[in-house]
Amino acid sequence: MKATSVSGQETSLITDYALKILGLDICADTLVGDDMRRGISGGQKKRVTTGEIIPVSVLESAIWIIFTYYTIGFAPDASRFFKQFLAFIGISQMALSLFRFIAALGRSEVVANTIGSFTLLLVFVLGGYIVAKDDIQSWMIWGYYVSPMMYGQNAIAINEFLDKRWGGPPVNSSQPTVGKTLLRERGLYTEEYWYWICVAALFGFSLLFNLLFIAALTFLNPPGDNKTLIEEDDSKPRGGHD
Repeated sequence: MKATSVSGQETSLITDYALKILGLDICADTLVGDDMRRGISGGQKKRVTTGEIIPVSVLESAIWIIFTYYTIGFAPDASRFFKQFLAFIGISQMALSLFRFIAALGRSEVVANTIGSFTLLLVFVLGGYIVAKDDIQSWMIWGYYVSPMMYGQNAIAINEFLDKRWGGPPVNSSQPTVGKTLLRERGLYTEEYWYWICVAALFGFSLLFNLLFIAALTFLNPPGDNKTLIEEDDSKPRGGHD
């Protein structure tokens, strides 16, 4: 079961944690079984089904935020915890669909890697993380608004810095709170409703990239020459001789 869950590749840390959470680590190397072969128990089969239903990206996001949220020291409010979890799911889904589309668009490993590297450069440089919004040239500001990571960064930052613990009055600032001052310095949004807009945008990007992925598979031909080779059957007599 464990081997099939990673498609023959080396078991990852995420897979081990997922098996532990589902209580399947004790039977990780046991076949699921069927009517003819004895395998894991009925309760374990139900948990295997649960693991198949829950998307891997959601499980990865859950494991990541469980181990890092309170360890790093983010806002302790439970609602902030789950809102960041939702933002992580949106970012994960967006990234998966983006690179799925790039793979279909490139149609070969070399081309897809080239497009992927260039896309990562644009997404991170123009997403407001490396270069703040106010420092981006006016003729390049469009890249800020079309970068999916801009919406992910805004959602996470808004969720943290609009918490009440950042609500103290700032020094020498036109903003009413310290949190809004920090957001404004990086050119990020300062209103709570922008969190939901950014999360919706992430899932919108995910839907868009998945549609483009389907279109690429439908209309783009595989690279290279696809001529069919017909092998000659040596068993047949040649030249009309028996």
